Amino acid sequence: MTLSPSLNSNEHEDGNQTQGGNKHNFFYGRTPQITPEIAENILRWPSTHHVGGISVFHGALDMSKWDALEPWLNEQSEIAHGRRWRYFEDETGNSYALNEDDNKFTPEQVETAPIRMLHCITDIAREGHDGTPKEFTDIFHDWEDTVYKCLMLYIDKYPYIVNQLWWRTRGHFMRYRTTGHIGAHADCDTNYRTVNGKRYHPMSEFPSRQTISVTCNLSQSGRDYTGGVFKFPYFDLDLDLDAGDVIIFPANFMGMHEITAVESGDRHAYLCAFGQGTNGLPDPDVAEPHMTNSWTQPVWLNTLHDDYAEVFKKSPEWDNQPFYYNPIAQNRPLEGEGLSKSGGDRFKEGDDVFEKQGYSLSK
Repeated sequence: MTLSPSLNSNEHEDGNQTQGGNKHNFFYGRTPQITPEIAENILRWPSTHHVGGISVFHGALDMSKWDALEPWLNEQSEIAHGRRWRYFEDETGNSYALNEDDNKFTPEQVETAPIRMLHCITDIAREGHDGTPKEFTDIFHDWEDTVYKCLMLYIDKYPYIVNQLWWRTRGHFMRYRTTGHIGAHADCDTNYRTVNGKRYHPMSEFPSRQTISVTCNLSQSGRDYTGGVFKFPYFDLDLDLDAGDVIIFPANFMGMHEITAVESGDRHAYLCAFGQGTNGLPDPDVAEPHMTNSWTQPVWLNTLHDDYAEVFKKSPEWDNQPFYYNPIAQNRPLEGEGLSKSGGDRFKEGDDVFEKQGYSLSK
């Protein structure tokens, strides 16, 4: 089922340029503009909100071209799988492999690990992958638009997350072949540990800045694969997802999850992240949307609050509760602006702060 038509004619122009006018035509990082009409439409999308901040948006992705796309993805997965591993022998002669994060796997674990495709969406030949065909690129841009619209609905359900989302990463693919699985983990876990007083710092601290995770299920449970259940053990929640479902959940320890072993077939997924903070360097690791030069690079969400304000104004969620419980409608200071009326927990429409924040929140 298709819930979201492509919004190529309605994309943001401020920092999110059109494909034709962007320096990096292939990687442009624009988000779809959320107009009042689009806000009304997406608020009708079917969704299920489970405990623990786990939400499923049913049939959100356009899967009409999946039969053409799947063989290409399987081809890319074999390229990625072949390049992912570096093989060694330890001092006792036992073979092992290191992945891109220098995590150690036995040969048996290599065969059951999901195949991660980080660089198959590309404009030129890169790391063994040829340039992505345009018809597939159009699909991926449409999926990204849909993920952003699902995010609007997630914020409407959990509005206090809105100020914790500075940037997004676009998706990469995972393929679980038969026996493929991934053990229990939290997506913001960096593997930092202390043992006998010694600190073991992670190779990267980037995962610690992830706030929410997004998984787009591309295969149909029971038809394309069996097994491969998405489990949230803390909440005793098992999800058998349909093709096109989008699930959003916390990246922190409460969102700990696992994928059980696929018993037959192939299970495909497309994974995105939204988070906050930078590496703190003069050249931060978050790009302006019109300057990104790779698919999965973190890019700023320059219009998030304006877009969600349109959803807020149309949302029935806020018809029966005080709208100042939502950060969008609170008299909060804008950092560095020094607003004289900032700091209260509510305001009335027409206040100077209200106008200066740029929202028109008449319900």
